[in-house]
Amino acid sequence: MASSSTGNSDGLQMLDSVRVIPPTDDPKWPLWRYVQKVAKTGGGKGGNAKIICRLCNRDVTGSYTRVKHHLLKMGNGVKPCPKVTIDVLVQLKSEQDKADASTKFAKL
Repeated sequence: MASSSTGNSDGLQMLDSVRVIPPTDDPKWPLWRYVQKVAKTGGGKGGNAKIICRLCNRDVTGSYTRVKHHLLKMGNGVKPCPKVTIDVLVQLKSEQDKADASTKFAKL
């Protein structure tokens, strides 16, 4: 039986292999690194786009909130990413929590 440290290593390797940090990367939105924006939708208004998850190749249409719900398995009408294991979820949540904390701290 594989140890949990092996599972954790596999999950982190998977994230490393799909993470893309674009030149316009904004640390406030870390989960954009795990999806590919294919096209803007809604006539260019707002942040809506057609998005493909780099982990499971599923299409998601919407904004960062829908990406977050998909990758962090939050539900709310968004199918969760089947490739996100517990170890991957912990890592993604940590990245999002750091971004949320830095944004909240900057507003003080």
